[in-house]
Order: sequence, then structure tokens, then C-alpha cells
Amino acid sequence: EALSVHEAMQNGYLRGEIDRETYTAHISAHTYAENREDVFARVEAHAAYIERMAESGREVWFVYDTGWEKLIFAPFDVFLYALLLLFHAGSFAVEYGSSSSGCFTPILRTTKRGRGRTYAAKTGSALLYTVLFGALFFGIDCAAVCSRYVLPLAGAPAGSVQSLAGFSLPVSLMGFAALVFAVKLFAALTLTMLVTSLSALLGNRMGTLAVVSAATLFPHLLALSGVKIPAQTDFCRLMTGAPVLLHGAVRPAVMWFGVSAIILTVWAAWRWERGRG
Repeated sequence: EALSVHEAMQNGYLRGEIDRETYTAHISAHTYAENREDVFARVEAHAAYIERMAESGREVWFVYDTGWEKLIFAPFDVFLYALLLLFHAGSFAVEYGSSSSGCFTPILRTTKRGRGRTYAAKTGSALLYTVLFGALFFGIDCAAVCSRYVLPLAGAPAGSVQSLAGFSLPVSLMGFAALVFAVKLFAALTLTMLVTSLSALLGNRMGTLAVVSAATLFPHLLALSGVKIPAQTDFCRLMTGAPVLLHGAVRPAVMWFGVSAIILTVWAAWRWERGRG
């Protein structure tokens, strides 16, 4: 009733036919009715979605999906991206500066075994730190979502969230969240490999930052401006996880960025073994 008489109440209040107390009570009732209408509309829409999925032979459950949406579709984590860039850009570049002249590392690099072990140790520790950073940031995302929302029915089919209707693999919501974390971790490790290998090849911290930033951010900026680019070239999209999984771009992204990172790492290791710098 509050919805149907709202316009009449507004006109009556403007004409002075309704006192302020009555109009305030009506506004409260109208707001309450609107909120309930939105809730029931969402429930009805989800019920209709479940019926459509059942007709197509797929079982989905009725799930309160707001928390899952927030967790699965978290935006590009610019803080993790910047941390990995800044933390690893000088991992090898520092060896070419005068600040390393008093360290034991230059002595190690005078022998082949020393150079190889130095490169392996630096790359290995960089990857280990990246795993820790990736787990930490994903844990922070989970904690932030859980503090505001609930994540019910973790064992429900992933398609129970309407945004995941296009994902056909038989995994649960928890399983899909794990896949999202795996893709994000792959992206973080790939970024680390790109940064450390270019740090070894260029021998310059600022040069490494400039090249990696251009290669990983520029395509994303083009996409934001409306320019159509191949999905696998958008590294920031890869770091979000879910869009790559939903649009079947995992394999192209792995081939594009993963293979590039491996090639650069092997090349950098070869140059380092030969006594680059």
C-alpha cells in the first residue's frame, strides 16, 4: 500500500494537506516496502534461474551469494602488484651497483658454480616471498569479506552463483574460489619471474620497473579506454582470476605470460652464468 499511494502522499504533503508527522511515517513505510520489494525480486529471480538451470540438466542450489560475489570477483589488487614490482626490481640490479662491492656476492660470481648458486638462490627466494605475499593478500581479502558478509554452503555447485553460470566444470563454490586463488598466484609468480629476470638482464632497477610496468599495465589501460585487445595480453585481468576462468582465457594467458616469463628467466640465467656484468 505504501508504494501505491506514494505519489498521492507526496502531492498532498506539497499542497499542505498532510502534516509532517504523517508524511514522515509514510516515508518510513515506503522505504521499508521498497527494500522488501527488492529482496523479494532478487529471490524470485534466483528461483527462476534455478528452474532454468534444472531444465538444462544442471543442479544448482539456492545460495545467498553476495559474499561469494565479493570474494570471487575482487578487483585487481594494485597493492600486491606494486609490492611485487618494488620488492623484486632490485634483486639482481643491486649486483651491478657500487653498493654491492663490499658484499661477498661479487666473489661468488667470479666462479661458475658461484654465479649459478647465486642466481638460483635469488630467484628461489623471490618466488617463495611471492607465494607468501599472495597467500597473505588473499587471506586479507577473505577476512575483509567474512567480516561483512557470510559465505554459506561452500559445497554448493559453483553455478549456484548466477555470475558463474557460464562455468561448466563440476566444482563447488569453495573449489572455484581455490581456482581463483591459483590463477592469482600464477599471475603473481609470473610477474616475479618477469621482474627478476629483467633485473638480471638490464642491471638497472628503474629500467626494470619501466619495462615491466609498460608490458603489464599498458594493455590494461588500452582495454579500459575501449581499445579491443586480445584477452591474454591483459595482465591485470589475469591477476583478478575469475574473469580469466569464466571466459576460457586461462590457457592463452598461461601460454602468453607463462612462456614469456620462462624464456626470460632461462635467458637471464644463461647470461648470469656467463658472467654478465
